[in-house]
Amino acid sequence: MHPVVREFAEACRASDLAGIRAALSTSVVAVCDGQGAVYGAAAVTALVAELLCDRPDTSLTVESVNGADGLALWRAGQALVVVAVDVAAARITALWIVLNPVKLSRWRRL
Repeated sequence: MHPVVREFAEACRASDLAGIRAALSTSVVAVCDGQGAVYGAAAVTALVAELLCDRPDTSLTVESVNGADGLALWRAGQALVVVAVDVAAARITALWIVLNPVKLSRWRRL
């Protein structure tokens, strides 16, 4: 797991917006299933804050997602959000975010 992904996860857990943004490339893109793409560090930071920060009764884990570094947000053993992460030059360059409950229904916490 790339260190920047772990740092990003810690920043999300702490709702540290500056830490989240620091992990991102300035030209980062986030693609959400069914919702399209968001471009740039400021917009992606806002999206990540909405999806992964300050979510009651959840836990955020670092995972392997389709063979890539990633994260999963869990509640009661069910994934709410799964994110694959692309990294280059020690910064996150892309987030591939799955929100669709049907797609997430196969994700189970062991």
